[in-house]
Amino acid sequence: MQVTWLPDLLLVQSSSYTHFSDTLKPVLEAALTWLDENAHAQLRTRAGLRYVNRLVDEAALAPRAWQGRVQDWLLGPVVAGLWAERVEQAHQQLHLRNADSTSTVLRHGPFRDAAARNRFSYLVDLDVFDASTEPFAASSALELLTRLNHTAATVFRETLTPEFLERLGIAFGSAEGDER
Repeated sequence: MQVTWLPDLLLVQSSSYTHFSDTLKPVLEAALTWLDENAHAQLRTRAGLRYVNRLVDEAALAPRAWQGRVQDWLLGPVVAGLWAERVEQAHQQLHLRNADSTSTVLRHGPFRDAAARNRFSYLVDLDVFDASTEPFAASSALELLTRLNHTAATVFRETLTPEFLERLGIAFGSAEGDER
């Protein structure tokens, strides 16, 4: 766990993640409370969470191996069309407007992964954020980050097929699955 605080930035990073409530929420709560009590922060100009997921399958010899695991409508030319057999890498970025006026940027696609014996892994990179400017309060910032986590979990689940989520041990549509 690494916490970085600069005059206009609070950054919390973890490479060992289990669940939001176990890994990030306690650290975020402590850091936001400290900011509120000691740094006298006045405004929050952007708050967000970013999850970078590298899905690995050393048996994936081609990008289309992710068909049946990633939703077909997201795979597009990887599985259909004139160039499907020729695709070596495909990345797409979607900027989504969420129902609560926050945003999600989803970057995803298969890539040749040198760390997986040069097979094809799949990137699901989620950035959920609120770019509005609000008065700073630790409690409302934590509440916002908790909502953003729920949004990230929902988009992650909607990116993958229910069958693949089950193989990963992630319950699709369960209350516990709301926590990433």
